[in-house]
Amino acid sequence: YSEKGFYILLETLHKMFSQDDYPDERYKPLPWQAAVEEILLPEAAVMLIMQDRNITEDEARHIHVESQVFGLHTHP
Repeated sequence: YSEKGFYILLETLHKMFSQDDYPDERYKPLPWQAAVEEILLPEAAVMLIMQDRNITEDEARHIHVESQVFGLHTHP
């Protein structure tokens, strides 16, 4: 759940969910990139943490938030 993991997950989501298939009009004003980075990526990260650690969603969300805080302090 590092910066490297962020980019790997982001690249994977870009391959899975093409911008060409995104219904811009339906989800206005949320552009495709924002939908991927602000909705899909965090949810996918939480699911991966749940699976990796065999923990609940609440526990995974806590780890996700804590790892973001750690990353901000470690890599300002």
